Amino acid sequence: EVSNNISADQEYFLIVYYPTLDLTESAIPQTSLINSSNYTGALIQDPTNPRIVLFSKTETPQTSATYDVVYSGTGKHLIVNLQPGNYNVFKNSVLVSGSPFTVDANGTLYFESLGGSTFTITQSSIPPQDTTPPSPPTGVTVQ
Repeated sequence: EVSNNISADQEYFLIVYYPTLDLTESAIPQTSLINSSNYTGALIQDPTNPRIVLFSKTETPQTSATYDVVYSGTGKHLIVNLQPGNYNVFKNSVLVSGSPFTVDANGTLYFESLGGSTFTITQSSIPPQDTTPPSPPTGVTVQ
């Protein structure tokens, strides 16, 4: 369980369930609170697949987020309650591979990154590039 220990009018709690098929595991991986100005969430320190999940602190869909998270390995980031659109993701001010990402009406952004650090997510007016090669022409004869 992750909680904010600062006395406030509002508290945020996140309960982490960690299902596993390995019956020899006696405990879930360590979890850590992630807290930013407009998001709160957790890092689940799975030794092979660290997972990061962030939830907006308000009901209003967001257009940006900045958060710090430290882990090793390839982290799987899930950011929820974003406005639909295209988003650039930066790790230490360097664009993360795959940016810009498209967030549809469900408001969810997913990406992976090797090693944790400072991540910044910003809405972009540039749509993702289509990397699908064009179909070959039909009805054309080469002589």
